[in-house]
Amino acid sequence: MKTLISLLLLGILFSISPLNAQTENPSDSVMVLPEGCTVQSNLVYKTVGEWKGNLDLYLPADTSKPVPLVLLFHGGGWNHGKKEDVQKNALSFLKFGWAVANIEYRLLDVAAAPAALEDARCALLWLVDNSTKYKFDVNKIVTTGSSAGGHLALMTGLLPENNPFDKDCIKGKKYKIVAIINKYGVTDVTEYLSKTHWLDKIPNKIEIAKTLSPLSYLNSDIPPIITIHGDEDPTVPYTQAVRLHHSLDSLKVKNVIYTVRGGKHGKFEKDENKRFSELTKQFLIDIGLLKKK
Repeated sequence: MKTLISLLLLGILFSISPLNAQTENPSDSVMVLPEGCTVQSNLVYKTVGEWKGNLDLYLPADTSKPVPLVLLFHGGGWNHGKKEDVQKNALSFLKFGWAVANIEYRLLDVAAAPAALEDARCALLWLVDNSTKYKFDVNKIVTTGSSAGGHLALMTGLLPENNPFDKDCIKGKKYKIVAIINKYGVTDVTEYLSKTHWLDKIPNKIEIAKTLSPLSYLNSDIPPIITIHGDEDPTVPYTQAVRLHHSLDSLKVKNVIYTVRGGKHGKFEKDENKRFSELTKQFLIDIGLLKKK
């Protein structure tokens, strides 16, 4: 009897497919690039001590002329996550014929705030500096990310040139951020201090939090912004997206907010993600980045 039970248990263990376990983590699943597209992995855009800032660069099939560039930032509260978690988000942009840079940045275990933002900005400026080599159109740059990545996408796109966060970055070439795709990103870091340790060791952290908040950099000349946010998000309050939307409206900055009714912190239903993808495509058409087919 014991032998039979052991065999049954063994059979159950072997019947659990590793593939099923892997599909729960998108970073482990195989990413198939569109035909002709290529990727250059772990290009180093910055080095700080022993830490290397890596990015994966996805290039479209046709780079005979400069193409738009998307900067992609993973989420994780500035304390966890990796670029591989969001690599599949590059696919839709590759299908547009655009390039995508999927960017790693310093997390809290390596460095506290504002290191992640400094890295995001340095990645942008490194890419601009290498635009001729990789055939980027530096006047057509889009930033995107979710959660903490949404915050970095907003800040990278909103900060003016010659800001304090660029102090260790390559500078020189001009560029233009033409759109920001914000997925439930933090817009007011001062409201988020109780939920993060990112600024714990920093003196005057409330004042510093203001300088790290996208809401502090809004004006009539900033890029158009499209946002998705669940109205029952327990992590980043939905009110942060609403405040951003209302502020942009008052400044007459083109923007769209898509509210997921009953939505939590990401992990939306398939239909909601599809609808947001359609809205994003139309948004990019409306601002002249994409041609309507």
